[in-house]
Amino acid sequence: MGTKALNPKQRTKAPQRAPLFIGSSCAAVAPSRTTCIFLPPLLCRTFVGILFATLCAACASTTTSNKNAAQVRERTLYEGDSARELRAMYLPSGSSRYSDDAESARVSPKKPWGDFTLDQTSASSNERSTPWWAKILLWAPNRIIDFYDIFRADVGAGMSYGGVLRLSRHVQMGYRDIDPVSVRVGAFGRRAPVLIEHSNEFGIGPAFVESDDRRICDGEVGLGLDVFLVGAYGGICVEEVVDFVAGIFFLDVMGDDIR
Repeated sequence: MGTKALNPKQRTKAPQRAPLFIGSSCAAVAPSRTTCIFLPPLLCRTFVGILFATLCAACASTTTSNKNAAQVRERTLYEGDSARELRAMYLPSGSSRYSDDAESARVSPKKPWGDFTLDQTSASSNERSTPWWAKILLWAPNRIIDFYDIFRADVGAGMSYGGVLRLSRHVQMGYRDIDPVSVRVGAFGRRAPVLIEHSNEFGIGPAFVESDDRRICDGEVGLGLDVFLVGAYGGICVEEVVDFVAGIFFLDVMGDDIR
């Protein structure tokens, strides 16, 4: 069977794809067809513009920071030089009143009001400085006060219970609970005869926690008992006994006599 020849005008051509562009360039994929990729030029220009603006802003910020730091350094140097020039013009040579030395800066440039040296005079020298007639006149009042210093005795009322035994300030034992307060009246040495006590006491030996409201002598010996609404305590200070006896012979062991 023979083949019928086709008319050239009746031949159908294979459809060709339109080229896609990336900017203005395209790539040939096959000899008979061309394929290109197209991106909008406006998007490329926008991206490049944003990148360029960011770089410009960073450069400007760095330049401004460096310029400000340089100005601060120049102003500091200028002020320091000016101050030194003024000191050299108006202060005598060798003056250290406004010295840059750190040690000199701690010393006040003003003259002192007087000599504030602490007096380290001993008790014996104080006794020698007291006239003999003053010692005689003050002997009786001092002995009365020394005798009052011996005793630690009080009675109280309030919500409290427990007891305590003292052989010295370092040897104590017992337990006293005060809730909320106990009002005590009595002899507390050279203190007011009224004491409002609200601190508990408990423990034994060196671990004993004494009341914050009481002033315990180093050599205090005493006994106390609290039964709910009422309580009492009695004791003496051994060192005050020694001071009282020595005071009879014009000796002030505790150094608390009136002069």
